Amino acid sequence: MAYETSGTAKTTRQSPTDEKITVDNWDNPTLQNLVNDNGTLRLAETATIPDSAIYRWAYGSGSGSTATDSIGNADGTINGATWNSGTWIKDYALDGNGTDSYVSTTGLGDFGTTVMNGSHAIAFTMKSSDITSSSSLFGTSNSSGRPSFWIDSGQSGTGGNIEVFNRGASSGGVRLATDNTFDDGNPHRVVINYSSQSASGIDIYVDTNSETFTTVTDDHDGTFEDFANPFLHFARYNGGAEAFANVTLDDIIIFNDTLNSTQRQDDYDRQPWS
Repeated sequence: MAYETSGTAKTTRQSPTDEKITVDNWDNPTLQNLVNDNGTLRLAETATIPDSAIYRWAYGSGSGSTATDSIGNADGTINGATWNSGTWIKDYALDGNGTDSYVSTTGLGDFGTTVMNGSHAIAFTMKSSDITSSSSLFGTSNSSGRPSFWIDSGQSGTGGNIEVFNRGASSGGVRLATDNTFDDGNPHRVVINYSSQSASGIDIYVDTNSETFTTVTDDHDGTFEDFANPFLHFARYNGGAEAFANVTLDDIIIFNDTLNSTQRQDDYDRQPWS
């Protein structure tokens, strides 16, 4: 893996704790692009986040009860989730306990009608060694309380997989469940592309690999309503928080367009553990 800043400064990563920095034909090298990662110098985040990003929770503060949205206007309130210091995008992530912890974000408003009715994507890092059935990584409902958007694990009986559930504004929905599971104790970068509200229009990538999935339901009516209720991390909203996930989450980004292969690779390479 190699990055370039100005000139031809490159870093070749052999493992998260073994990187080599070489500089060739660079007249004025500086240290401003380097960070100290547990005693090892590495290049800071350099890959550009696409302009289509509209919300980002990088969990970078490391303390307090607010999960800041650095792009949009949807800061989250941390309810019981705990800070995790380590090799994360901004040195911190959040841990859900699988019992009663979650992050509640508001401000997404008409996201369902303006964004989800078109092409969009969500990217996030997850890490767990014990995701039980009926756990939700994210979820919300519309103004009538009808669950409209969930990203789950184990809802169809296989803990540790990734499941996508989008419900139509008036009827039907689409639910997909990956054939592989990811609660192996390692961090994984997930990108979900939505080009339509049908199984054929949804693609799931984990660590840049396209995942096969089983289609559970596929009768979405093709439209979304607003996200009037809170958009939760580590749980889903269904009249209140439920289906809590025992998982570490980091660097959650929502886009108003799908990510192409180069953007997905950049998104993965940006993670310091990758």
